[in-house]
Amino acid sequence: MFDAGQKISQAILSNEQRKLSASIAEGVRIQRGTNLDLEIKNSSLRSRLNESERKLRESQEEVEYYEELLCKPMLEMARQNGQFKKTYEEQMTIMADWMVSQKAFKELAIEFGWEKGLEPAQVIDMAIDKEIDVLENKNKESHNTNAGDGNTIAPRKVKLIEKYYKEKASRKSK
Repeated sequence: MFDAGQKISQAILSNEQRKLSASIAEGVRIQRGTNLDLEIKNSSLRSRLNESERKLRESQEEVEYYEELLCKPMLEMARQNGQFKKTYEEQMTIMADWMVSQKAFKELAIEFGWEKGLEPAQVIDMAIDKEIDVLENKNKESHNTNAGDGNTIAPRKVKLIEKYYKEKASRKSK
């Protein structure tokens, strides 16, 4: 009976060993699958990270390009950037129109000065005084010719006033 008991014990033990081996093999297979899944996910994440880093480098290069471009004179910017060129040309047309208008008013002032017996230099000196008056808001409000506090002139008032006083002093010393 002892032999039979031993045989039964060995059979049970052998069966348990097989189950344990199968269980271990299944665990190893699952672990390998998990490792493979993790490697795939890691590879995918690494690929996405590389793509993000590439896009970031491209964006940084683009920012550097525009920062460098914005440091250049507007004409050079217009030559390098088609979209800006259209805006630049429109601004230059506005500027040219304004310049023609200023020259026409200057000529008209000189002609009126001649009629009053003034030399062109005297009219120009008077115009410089009027430029200072505009910046210092000394003209009648109803004329709508004072500089006011607009975004274009106000931040530059002090610099312009200094410029006109220097110009006035320079003209008097001649």
